[in-house]
Amino acid sequence: MFAGGRLYLALADGFLNEGWRDGIAITGVVLTLIGFSLALLAAVAAMRSAKTAQKAAHQATSALLKNLDIADASSAIRLIEEVAGQIHGKQYEMARMRLDELRLLIVQIAEAPGRDPDLSDDFRQYIALVASCEDILVSYHAGQGKIDEVDLNRTLRSVSNFLKSFETRSRLESGAQNADA
Repeated sequence: MFAGGRLYLALADGFLNEGWRDGIAITGVVLTLIGFSLALLAAVAAMRSAKTAQKAAHQATSALLKNLDIADASSAIRLIEEVAGQIHGKQYEMARMRLDELRLLIVQIAEAPGRDPDLSDDFRQYIALVASCEDILVSYHAGQGKIDEVDLNRTLRSVSNFLKSFETRSRLESGAQNADA
């Protein structure tokens, strides 16, 4: 209706009477309960998804660390081969520098996160062997020692064998993790 320049809506009698209001309230409560139930279901689904994502992230991190172990061990083995060639070629100063790199690389492998303490002890033993080879070359360079190439190569072979077994074990563990995924 239009009266005095204003528009008024006329509601039909009984449109929002007591019965209608009760019906609307009940419908609102039912819809609210349905919405709340759906929100709870979504929260539970999100929590499951988060746990699944967390498990996948942990597996990916573990696989990455294994791959880094494999790469570092391979690099260390190549360094040993270089050092053996340099010792054979009487390039003792170059061999000493490469032994220093090798020692640092083995320390890095030994101190990797999650490393088994027993295995870390083994690594320390081989770090000491590499350091002793380095000391022999330093003494020789200073004119205070003699180089026994056979002994140096035997020691390097021992370190290489340890790293090869570590690399193989890491590859096997990495393969087992991939099979589990």
